Amino acid sequence: MGNKEINIFAKARKDGKEIVLVGEAKARLDDKRIKKADVVNELEEKVKAVKQETGAEIVPLLITHFATKSFLKQAGDKNIIVVQSYEWG
Repeated sequence: MGNKEINIFAKARKDGKEIVLVGEAKARLDDKRIKKADVVNELEEKVKAVKQETGAEIVPLLITHFATKSFLKQAGDKNIIVVQSYEWG
């Protein structure tokens, strides 16, 4: 969509209104392997592309096995939902 590869794309309803989940899947979100800004910027670009294409409210999402506290804070500051796979149990 918008020349962007979207890892996660799902339509849902929130308070009776259609929303679209747009997300990325990453094995680990930590400062040693990947820069926070790169992940967040990449996701924001994808959110923008989907918003332009659909006009829907977008809920950004990152799915990972593990995220550091600093990643969780930055994501929270930008209203990005982070789901860590160990939480699924």
